[in-house]
Amino acid sequence: MLGVLAIVMFQMVAGHSFAAGFDCTRAVTPMEKRICASLALSDADSDLAAAYAAAMAVAVNAQSLRREQARWLAQELGRADTDAFLLQAIQARSASLRAMAARIRAIRTPILRADADSMCVRLDDDLPGVCKVQDSGSVAGAPGPALVYQLQVYDDAGRRSGAAVVVLAATGTDQVVPVVWAQGGSTQFGAPGIVTNPAGPFLLLPGHSLGTGDYSAEALYAWRDGTWREVDIESWVEALGQRLPKGLGAWKGIYPDWLSMTARTDLWQDQDANCCPTGGSAEIALRLNGLRVAIAGLRVTREMPH
Repeated sequence: MLGVLAIVMFQMVAGHSFAAGFDCTRAVTPMEKRICASLALSDADSDLAAAYAAAMAVAVNAQSLRREQARWLAQELGRADTDAFLLQAIQARSASLRAMAARIRAIRTPILRADADSMCVRLDDDLPGVCKVQDSGSVAGAPGPALVYQLQVYDDAGRRSGAAVVVLAATGTDQVVPVVWAQGGSTQFGAPGIVTNPAGPFLLLPGHSLGTGDYSAEALYAWRDGTWREVDIESWVEALGQRLPKGLGAWKGIYPDWLSMTARTDLWQDQDANCCPTGGSAEIALRLNGLRVAIAGLRVTREMPH
């Protein structure tokens, strides 16, 4: 897989010492061979691998970044029909990843605990409006350092332009440092909490989109090796769509009960209106595979519309 390896390997290709971000002796796809045949592309891909590794090293949502990088590889590079376009795309992605890593390091600047109740931790300078702390408090039952949170809203000339949630951990003094966060322009976040089950404990950041779709914007983190690590809670939803009977779909947000690791959703038939599902329902049992939630069982109940 090009440009996503954390280790940069130097290989001899066509008489030149190239520094691709993958092993050129194992290049198979036309894209990989294309990169290995060009010194400029090979060097750029090596730089991309280093930028990606640096971003992963500090990423709050490493699972999401991994999926985002895979989508970028599949979509953006697939459109690169010339070497010049491909070089530009790789260089732009490297710059974006480096900017992301720098922004994360800046966000993780400690602040006084007393300020966490009123002073916004600014997550994104591109989000318009004035940030205000709408709510704050402690996260009860957290393992490791004590946690506090702040719910943010952004006001742009009287219009709600976004929201965010930030969880901060005590540093052992009178300071706290941001450890996980989430934001969205059309998202409503709730107070974070600890969920304890045999696979946990977990830190849950509740959230949903503001709209008729009511899509889930939850984030889940597992306490592993003394730190909070993101759990992939999206892959199982994608897998659900593939396992449902043909002609049925889950069109709106699914909010699992993370305590029991179960979920339920209404089902829509292809001809249904968004408001009115007539395809029955699905009950799903979930399990944790490493840091990824997977489907352990599925039961579909077909109900005829009244």
